[in-house]
Amino acid sequence: MRVLMPAQRPAHPAGARLWATPAIVGGAILVGSVIGGASPASGDAMGSVVDPLVITLVVALFVDVPLRRLPRTTGAWKVIGIAWSLNFLLAPLVAFLLTRVALPGHPAVQLGVMLYFLAPCTDWFLAFTRLSDGDTAVGATLLPINMVTQLLLFPVWITVLGGNAGIDAVGTVGTLLQWFVLPAAIAVVIRLGISLLPDGARARAAALPGRAVPWIVGAMVAGLFASHIALLLANLPVFVAVLGCAVVFFAVVFIAAEWASRLAALPYPRSALLAMTTAARNAPLMIGLTSAALPHQPLVTTAIVVGMLVEFPHLLAVRHLLLRRRRGQHAERPLRGATAWGHP
Repeated sequence: MRVLMPAQRPAHPAGARLWATPAIVGGAILVGSVIGGASPASGDAMGSVVDPLVITLVVALFVDVPLRRLPRTTGAWKVIGIAWSLNFLLAPLVAFLLTRVALPGHPAVQLGVMLYFLAPCTDWFLAFTRLSDGDTAVGATLLPINMVTQLLLFPVWITVLGGNAGIDAVGTVGTLLQWFVLPAAIAVVIRLGISLLPDGARARAAALPGRAVPWIVGAMVAGLFASHIALLLANLPVFVAVLGCAVVFFAVVFIAAEWASRLAALPYPRSALLAMTTAARNAPLMIGLTSAALPHQPLVTTAIVVGMLVEFPHLLAVRHLLLRRRRGQHAERPLRGATAWGHP
């Protein structure tokens, strides 16, 4: 069906918002905290708009995810299988151990950190893959796979992990389904409408949801911090520990991705893809789903936002390491050629 195919979009779908998203989220935290601290009534008013923003965000994310066929290249399934295993088998184990060791006695924050770690990115990791000379063809195929898997697992994680945080898992899953079905239906209609547009208009319309995502997330974060600033300040030491968890998590999964790449003898482009898909998390979707499913658990959502603050610097660091390795490989090739020429 045409509606299920990706709408035509610019060559760099997420690149334009790479640098904007951290700035917008950081500014939203500052603005929301100041307004909530200065005027609790204004903070409550800002918090009241979070629900409609949740629907808007999830719709935008669903519309923005491209659905593509698996590229017919040798080894594509192998790298996809490795990436899936790292993201959905290894990452939960690392996240569980980290949160139990670093955040004992804080079940709501543990749940938020777990949900953040368990959701691989479905948008801007592809832009970082491109910036690192990685395999974006296979990477584009990972987007819908990552999205579908984490959507299916989200109710499972809430059910399994939510009990310690005093969460009604059955009621929460029912609420989540309601908040999922409506945005999904709206997204299908929008994708259908976009697919019927002329080529030029289709490309412009397809780019709009992705461009809107950072601003929607920023508005949600501002509302969250404005309406719960007192609670968040009371738990400030806990969120410092969350930052530490994020640093350790990203370091562990990066090392695991490097080890898996060498063990599987992946070429550089696919090694870079593996590093990036394990380095980036899907904070926007998790913020939206968590806000919908757990509206009275602000600590859960805030933990996701705090973890997100570490992600962008980590992605920049991973890109630097990958490109340095890439330059080293290029430098070795002429040297090896000269050695072979001199010693037949």
